[in-house]
Amino acid sequence: DWDELPANSRIGTSSLRREAFCKHYKKEFKLEPLRGNIDTRIRKVMKGEIDATIMAEAGLKRLGLEENIKRRFPLKYITPPAGQGALAVITRKDNPHLNLISKLNHYRSLQEVKAEKSVLKELGVGCQWPLGVIARTRNKKLCLYAILLSREGDILSQVTLEGPINKAQELGEKVANEMEDYI
Repeated sequence: DWDELPANSRIGTSSLRREAFCKHYKKEFKLEPLRGNIDTRIRKVMKGEIDATIMAEAGLKRLGLEENIKRRFPLKYITPPAGQGALAVITRKDNPHLNLISKLNHYRSLQEVKAEKSVLKELGVGCQWPLGVIARTRNKKLCLYAILLSREGDILSQVTLEGPINKAQELGEKVANEMEDYI
């Protein structure tokens, strides 16, 4: 279990964001860059090259490797990047099946992703910053939470705002405006 790993445990991750969160909670761990596909990463843990790895649960589930999950972190413990898990269909405007494809849209999910992505756009950042952003809809409201850490794991800014679901982009812009002094 994560909480039982000793000081100086070697933790592998390929994500600057996950690395910063790990440093925030467990400064005594040694973070190591970890490349390769999921099988390679798991193999490195099993061989003892690293003591643990932090990766997205979705990848393990997709490959039927759930038995390798030893700890699930709450969303506020390691906040995902904007748009995590979202799927998109891209097509031409003149596609004769556009009407059918548009029925695949899930309005609430679209608004959540719009809010999350507008934080990134307004701040002008991407994956080079340890920034986690998560939006969730409840009834007709959208709750947007964003957290920015330094590379050393210090929290630079943490913002939670709520607004109407149909104002997703504006909500993201407001969150970004509250965070922009830290970029």
